[in-house]
Amino acid sequence: MKADSFIERQATALLNETTADALGQSTPSVYESARLVADAPWLDGHTRRLKYLCERQNPDGTWGLGQHGLVPTLSAAEALLTVLARGDDVRLPRPQLVNTTALAVTRLSRLLGDHLRPPVLPDTVAAPLIVPALIDRIHQHLGRCARSRPPFLLPWASSVLFVRPQGCAPAALDRLRTAVYEGRPLPEKLWHSWEILAPASEGPTPYLRPHHGALGCSPAATAAWLNQPAHRASRPAGIRYLRRVQTRYGGPVPGTAPSTPFERAHILGLSARHGVPHTPPAALLAELRGALGETGAAAGPGLPPDAGTTAAVLYALGHHGQQLRPESLLPYFTDDHFCCYPDERTVSTSTNAHALEALARYAARHPADRRRYRCAIRRTIDWLLAQQHPDGSWSDKWHASPYYATACCSRALAAYAGPVARPALARAAVWALSTRLPTGRWGRDGTAGTAEETAYAAWILLGRPPRAGAARHALTTARRILQTEPVTDHVPALWHDKDVYAPVRILRATRLAALHTLFHLPNCQPPPS
Repeated sequence: MKADSFIERQATALLNETTADALGQSTPSVYESARLVADAPWLDGHTRRLKYLCERQNPDGTWGLGQHGLVPTLSAAEALLTVLARGDDVRLPRPQLVNTTALAVTRLSRLLGDHLRPPVLPDTVAAPLIVPALIDRIHQHLGRCARSRPPFLLPWASSVLFVRPQGCAPAALDRLRTAVYEGRPLPEKLWHSWEILAPASEGPTPYLRPHHGALGCSPAATAAWLNQPAHRASRPAGIRYLRRVQTRYGGPVPGTAPSTPFERAHILGLSARHGVPHTPPAALLAELRGALGETGAAAGPGLPPDAGTTAAVLYALGHHGQQLRPESLLPYFTDDHFCCYPDERTVSTSTNAHALEALARYAARHPADRRRYRCAIRRTIDWLLAQQHPDGSWSDKWHASPYYATACCSRALAAYAGPVARPALARAAVWALSTRLPTGRWGRDGTAGTAEETAYAAWILLGRPPRAGAARHALTTARRILQTEPVTDHVPALWHDKDVYAPVRILRATRLAALHTLFHLPNCQPPPS
């Protein structure tokens, strides 16, 4: 079939591309780029990063989207205040920097100025620590700006006092900084956010183990770590890493790099799960197998293993002839669900959906091991069903859109839960159909919708056979939208890290998988070659 040939060429090219790239492909992060502006003016691309911040500011003075804009707005505002206070020699007009900064501070004073209605803390990585840390740094800048000569903000700015959003953990931040100051090791998951802890460190931190110069797969964490005198010996490798990352994006940087196990496992899993014809390179399979250790797989080298990536790697390898016992997943299982990693703040529905797929698929093909995994499978199914919202949707801490979580949960439950999940799948399909936008797309409230969310909604509808004419029409329209809208580097950022981001190659694989599914529905025409 012509459609299969087209999809196979695209999918195989995508797999070859991700295999050849040692960094992974995600959109740049305002938060992360701003931390380099503040903490690494010595790094190549400083002016380009500063220009990027100015260009990405929204008309209202914020950065980012909606409630997910708080962290990037604080980071960008603090970076601009730092640049003005330092008097950096950059090829940008100082009035432009002053105006951008003043608009940001004005907006933040409104967002964080109401003691009776503090804003909602976004459920992004380390937000309870990052937000109070940045607020404190901005307060310090504003307290000094009136004394600068010439002053670069109006006098009122020096008296601004921001309210911490509910959910901030300044006491925990203080405890962690005390531990750093005293030389006590910190959990590996905190290395990714070392930029907010580094100021407390005066001596060596031998427990930090950078990977090829990168600390915690984070440019910001790496830059802050390199600024500490005790790490001068590691500076050349760290600078090489930072230069490589910023060169890729022309100055700005992503929140996590490299992210290759995460990217490759998800791309390969999407192709396998949805029957996309593809030929994975042997090197990709070997590298995924190498990423899987006794405690699972990490999203990137230098990050701690997590249940979501472990499940994704096991599932992808299982579909390609490597039937590995999913023992590395079991340590993440609690009484009734999987945690992403120990002591997590918020549970993840998508991680549990991925874990269910990996466990149940293996157990179905290995009868001798079914008893070993039966309890975890049954309880995870029950837990996922209990997490469904009354309207039929699910939500997840790793993604801003409910369509992602609902698609993940619907797919896993439809494949492995049996009849017990049918009412939940029906409710999810009704919800998806009822929230379709007039344009035929799907998207969060108040948005025009995205091709990414439209792909997820199509899978949700297919969790139950689309007998209704309205569902058939919605799927046909979704196919046309996905066929005419390729994924670019400028797709909306909906995935959660310290900032929101878009994993571009994963979204390309998502589009291909959804198109493959929709082209195999009756009455669908193949795409142009």
